[in-house]
Amino acid sequence: MTQKATAKINFRCSPEQHSELKKLAKRHDVTTTNYILTRTLTPQKLKTRNEKQQLIDAIFEIKRAGNNVNQIAHAINLILIGKKTVPVNSGKIFESLQKLTDAVKKLEEQF
Repeated sequence: MTQKATAKINFRCSPEQHSELKKLAKRHDVTTTNYILTRTLTPQKLKTRNEKQQLIDAIFEIKRAGNNVNQIAHAINLILIGKKTVPVNSGKIFESLQKLTDAVKKLEEQF
């Protein structure tokens, strides 16, 4: 359960700093208070809407590529059990699938 924010902190800054804080908060689509609290109390950097969308798009593309690799792996399994005969380097495909999986995990950790 989230506690209601009732405590106040007042601090002074220049008009330029105030303007910059407001711009940054707007760029990150949060209030100025939430921007300051998040920037000071959480270890991760805030993402702009554009950065968030780029991460979402990248995760989607990597997952799509992973799906293609899975389809290739399925075809390799058919080859290995003798239903097809085609020369394939299954180790390299498995290695690619592992790299894709690792990349998706790293991207998801950004959220």
